[in-house]
Amino acid sequence: MFKKFLPWYLLALVVLSLAFIYGCGSSPTGGGGATTHGTYSYHGTQSPGDVWSWTISAETFFGSNETTGMWLTGTWETLPAGFGKATVSTSEGLDHPSAGDKAYFLEFPNTMLLVKPDNQGDSRVMVCAAAAATAPDPGKFLFVNIPKSGWVSSDAAFGTVEASLTSGKWHFNVTNFLITGELQGNDDGTADDFVYSNGTFTCESGPSTNLKIFMTPSNVFFGDSGPGEGGFAGAKYDATITDINNVLNHTYKGVRFIHYPGGASNNTGETEPITAVASNDGVGMWASSYSDIDTSALPGSGVNITFESSPVNGFTRGYVEDIGTGQPEIIQAAVSRIGADQKYMIYGIGLDERNRSFNFLIIQTD
Repeated sequence: MFKKFLPWYLLALVVLSLAFIYGCGSSPTGGGGATTHGTYSYHGTQSPGDVWSWTISAETFFGSNETTGMWLTGTWETLPAGFGKATVSTSEGLDHPSAGDKAYFLEFPNTMLLVKPDNQGDSRVMVCAAAAATAPDPGKFLFVNIPKSGWVSSDAAFGTVEASLTSGKWHFNVTNFLITGELQGNDDGTADDFVYSNGTFTCESGPSTNLKIFMTPSNVFFGDSGPGEGGFAGAKYDATITDINNVLNHTYKGVRFIHYPGGASNNTGETEPITAVASNDGVGMWASSYSDIDTSALPGSGVNITFESSPVNGFTRGYVEDIGTGQPEIIQAAVSRIGADQKYMIYGIGLDERNRSFNFLIIQTD
């Protein structure tokens, strides 16, 4: 059963598994994913700011924490629900896992990877991207923050970026918003003089030298702001996606990660694999975690999500109601299309009834 998980190193495997379901140009499905799997490499971030690299092959994986020097290897298999199940074989370095430790992950090959450990303890999400060979076109991008240590509801939760290219250097004009949709101007500004190489934006001088942005061939991106500073995830703005009800009329799989405030490290949380479908009334979404991911079993209850327009163009504001408690939660979500089959990806940030922030990312699997 999915409860809490081991440290971020295994969460990175969940990102890997998103790519596994999608396959080489094939559609993700709920029946075990693609039948073949090439070798894919991913780079990304883990809250509160560690940089990770992963290589996933047909049955094996290799991961390394570029910040701490820890690395691990192992094997994986595909479960009936479409998630991957990984087993650690060898590892070395600071806080490394033990041989036999497990993780669940979700992969969309050549796009992204998400990982979730299967054990008690820290389970911060790792989000990684396949490297895009060429830089994206300039324009508008949307993002949600992966909160840093000590994040509170008065901090920036999501935002928009206008990307421009001048004389070989990239410039990002950022506008930030609170979880409720109001402007949060304290962190607005321009990140200048970035260069693009092998799927990554970096800055060699100035206040943004710790910032790395990883781009995928699908225009999905993940950012790492440096140790302890969190990160962000997002995608190119798609003006053709105008009706959220059309987007919801599909089956989705993904993960949700709840950030735990306080504690000895202030970097703990809980990750759960989730599935979601359109509500019976056709005006929202029903979502649930798995009671047993190995058998695809779902609990008898879940959450209902209703949506309304957001003050921020490109986002949708939603309200999550727990069927058991009736407690409301607020979310801000955006939608993108990924892969050759243009599957929908819904990603966002929320604040639960206990005032804890959480991130979620789900991808269409029908």
